[in-house]
Amino acid sequence: ASSSSSRLVDYACAEYLHRDAAATPHYVVFVELEDGSKLTGTDVKALDLEIQRSNPIYKSFRVKGAIEPARVVQVNSGAFLGLRDTLIAGGGAANQLKIPRVLRRKADVDLLWNEKCS
Repeated sequence: ASSSSSRLVDYACAEYLHRDAAATPHYVVFVELEDGSKLTGTDVKALDLEIQRSNPIYKSFRVKGAIEPARVVQVNSGAFLGLRDTLIAGGGAANQLKIPRVLRRKADVDLLWNEKCS
């Protein structure tokens, strides 16, 4: 779910509670696009629909209104390289490290939030 001329560099998601416990439940999807492209509102809606299509449980919660649409946070170029460096510094083996698709550590979520595109 990205603009037709841009390509996804990397992505990860987190549960809402890592950022704002008072908010209505939702997921946050961090994305980095190649070439500095910006996501549009249409891209964000398409991503939520794709998540619903591929995950029936997510769709059931969305239909019931139990969770809000996923919030998409576009991060600056190189943000995921910074996350990778942080994971390696924490003891990950550089030649076997894969960026986690689900971020569970608050420090990792905060790192990407701090790289949010303006």
